[in-house]
Amino acid sequence: MLDLATANPMPGMTITTAADIPVKRDALKTAVFGPAGISGYSGMFDGNAHGGAPSGLYLKPIASTYWLSFNMGKTNANEDIISRTHTTTFAGSTKLLIINGGHGQAFFPAAVAAETRPGMAAISQETQWMAEALSGGCDVILSSMPFNGENAFTTSYCPSMPFAQSNTSVHEWLGLQTTNIASGSPLKYFLIPPLSALNTAIESRANAGLPPYEKISVMGYSGGGWATTAMAAIDPRITQAFSVAGSLPMEYRGWHRPDGGDWEQRSMPASYYDLYAMSIGEVGRKAWLIHNEFDPCCFRTASVLPWAKPFLDRVAVLPGEISIVSETGAAAHTINHATRLLIMDAVNN
Repeated sequence: MLDLATANPMPGMTITTAADIPVKRDALKTAVFGPAGISGYSGMFDGNAHGGAPSGLYLKPIASTYWLSFNMGKTNANEDIISRTHTTTFAGSTKLLIINGGHGQAFFPAAVAAETRPGMAAISQETQWMAEALSGGCDVILSSMPFNGENAFTTSYCPSMPFAQSNTSVHEWLGLQTTNIASGSPLKYFLIPPLSALNTAIESRANAGLPPYEKISVMGYSGGGWATTAMAAIDPRITQAFSVAGSLPMEYRGWHRPDGGDWEQRSMPASYYDLYAMSIGEVGRKAWLIHNEFDPCCFRTASVLPWAKPFLDRVAVLPGEISIVSETGAAAHTINHATRLLIMDAVNN
């Protein structure tokens, strides 16, 4: 824990101007993905198949819906590491929203019941409400974490994975699967699916003769909030990022919980200050770091206070905008009502 009387409140922050960001972003992408960059999908399937049920999730008429599957690499036991994302488009949509699931969260209960291991709950009603309310004006990509949610496949897919472990412990195991990685890091297994799904959505829209998206937003809470921050740092096409109870600079991570965070939290090849700065490195980009005051899990407001103002002062020179929000009185690890309204307003306007 830092001694605030003597310590630099932001150790590890290296970005001082917008000119630093392209170099830092290229280094981050190479460290995560290797020189080959972000690979594409290996299969495309009907979004109503494999337990998908978008008609039960969205309120507006659907134009198209599809799953993308990704074969991203091999475990140490030479088994495939696979994930999938779900995309739905709507007639007349002008925006895109990517929703990242967190640990133990899934979007389609039918998919979980049919194809995945026990212990996966349907994603919170708050996040489902966001998907419902924003459908129609926004095309929507749903992305679960690896080996969680729709990606928590049964033992037949990956027998060496420790299925009896918790959802976070599975990611500790995933971080050790390096024997067959030619370049990059196991972090790519978290980020290839949503970023590749974004590429596919943009390409599909162009191929259909539609104008580019006016706004691309990404959101998530808990592990999904972490993925949101990482995606916004890597891809400047993302114009808005809403990370809810998703991350902290590592030196403050243990203030509420001494475990140091999940494997992916601890393993980013850049400081979180730099990641947050990269998310607003271009004109017109905005980011929100949203924390629940009394979060019983992690990332509560008290862990933000020592560095929030110095950080905001430092990044005021960057061309984008970032807000650090504390939801006063919030005492659950979730997206609360005030946060939903904040996201709704920013995405729609």
